[in-house]
Amino acid sequence: MIILTIRFSNSQSNVDFKFYDTCKDSIVSLEYSMQSFESIDDNILVRKDSIVTVNSGVYFIEVSMKRNDFDYQIFSFTKEILNKKEYNDTIEIPKVLERIRYTGQYANLFLGYYKCDLVCDGYIKDFYNNGKIRFEGDFKNGIPINELKKYSIDGELIEIEIYDKDGTWKETKHPNQKN
Repeated sequence: MIILTIRFSNSQSNVDFKFYDTCKDSIVSLEYSMQSFESIDDNILVRKDSIVTVNSGVYFIEVSMKRNDFDYQIFSFTKEILNKKEYNDTIEIPKVLERIRYTGQYANLFLGYYKCDLVCDGYIKDFYNNGKIRFEGDFKNGIPINELKKYSIDGELIEIEIYDKDGTWKETKHPNQKN
């Protein structure tokens, strides 16, 4: 099914993202949403195998991967879309992902972190395909303990989530963010 959105603007670009599942070594088509940082009107749900036309700008993109009838794994990234350009990108799905279970219209249950469908246990490190670290932390039965560190694709530390020894979230720090 192809959904094509047509807007009359000089700054439109076509976007067609596919996803590389590193755990299964295969290309997959997934639904995702795109939210513009500049315009609340540019909020788009993209169906599988769809090409969409969007305005230029920076977008927050959230991808949801269905694992069974109730469980999903989600990851997100940002992408700058430039004027009049075609984006036929293949995005690498991280090996370490959060798994959630939708329990109602506005509710979900956190099931923990998984690495290639195995519950994270012990010290886990994940890397971007350029070799730079993406994510590191300690886990007990999928639940983070102590610190989870997240890095940009350039290897810069961008976020530290602090948890107690029981896995209860305490705070999130952004080391390079100026107060």
